[in-house]
Amino acid sequence: MGFLIIVLILLLLRMLTILRQIKENFGKQLLVGVLALFAVQYLYNIGMIWECFR
Repeated sequence: MGFLIIVLILLLLRMLTILRQIKENFGKQLLVGVLALFAVQYLYNIGMIWECFR
């Protein structure tokens, strides 16, 4: 489980580094939307997993 969390955090960080390199506003907005959807789903699932182990 720890490996999966690290991989997903690295994916989020990679998306943030790509976001800094994009020059167009539409591309930035598109990536911010995808990043937000992914991050919310990620945090929601991690919260459910932690609740199962209590």
